[in-house]
Amino acid sequence: MNDNNKAIDKSSNASTPRLSSRILITWVELMIVGIVGGLVGTTIGGAPGFIVSLTTTLLTVGIIFYNVNELIKDWIQATQETS
Repeated sequence: MNDNNKAIDKSSNASTPRLSSRILITWVELMIVGIVGGLVGTTIGGAPGFIVSLTTTLLTVGIIFYNVNELIKDWIQATQETS
C-alpha cells in the first residue's frame, strides 16, 4: 500500500462516527424511559396517567433527536478534521 492509499484509509476511518455505540446508548435510554413511563402511567391511571404517557412520548422523541444530533455533530467534526 502506498502513502496515498494509507491517507485515504485513515481519512475514511476518521470520518465515520461511532454509530454502533450511539445506537446502543439510544436503545438503553429508550428502554429506561419506556419502562418507567409505562409503569408509572399504568400505576397512576386516569388523567395523570395520560399526562405521564404523553411525557414519556415527548421524552422518547427528545432522546431520538438528541442522539441523531450527536451523530451529526461527530460526523461534521470528523469531516472537518480530515479536510
